[in-house]
Amino acid sequence: MSKIKNEIKTNYENMMKVEEKYQDLVTDIVCYIRVELNEEDAEEAINDINDILLSAQDRGEDLYEVIGDYQVFCKDIIASYKDGVKGYELKNLKSYIPIVIGGLIFFIALDIVSNFPYGQISSLKDILGVKYSLTLAPIMTFIVAFAVAIGVFNFIAKSSSGRKKRKRDNVIFLLGYLFIIAILVVVGIVAKNIEIITLNSFGIGYILAIIIVISGIGHMIYTSIKATRK
Repeated sequence: MSKIKNEIKTNYENMMKVEEKYQDLVTDIVCYIRVELNEEDAEEAINDINDILLSAQDRGEDLYEVIGDYQVFCKDIIASYKDGVKGYELKNLKSYIPIVIGGLIFFIALDIVSNFPYGQISSLKDILGVKYSLTLAPIMTFIVAFAVAIGVFNFIAKSSSGRKKRKRDNVIFLLGYLFIIAILVVVGIVAKNIEIITLNSFGIGYILAIIIVISGIGHMIYTSIKATRK
């Protein structure tokens, strides 16, 4: 197990030692920190925060009073990592590169599978000889979906704790979600007509695309099941 994974596991175990009535506070803090800092700095900061919370809990103190406004508390910690560090945000973006590459490959593979001419295939020769036209659709759809995912993660991590504010935020989120769905539909329709390249005798490519899609879906299911068991 890598160093980061060990730190994540340790931090999770320590988070669970905080009393149930403070778990919402812990979750808010952890999400906020992980949005703003790179993985290494975030886990280091969370480890320090866990020490503060558990020490205060051992002394019988109210953790809400110890932390105060959790967003202000988080901003002070984030500033201690970012201030004076040139290009911190750029370094942060590097962690997204594997996700972007993997996501783009998955979306293109999904497009390949969905555009397979199933009704025109009657032999192995037909399979090996099929064509595939790569359009701008899967690329643009991925870009929009990725941007939305980042936006949603930031929204959830930084949404207000108050019930009234959360109700308002939930309404805004729902309207935004419907708007994004509309954008995805429009992008898909328009980009579908912009062809980038046509590949002949693409049978092997279709087979690889099926493997990629199945593997991707399997990985998502496995990750979801693993997360629910924590």
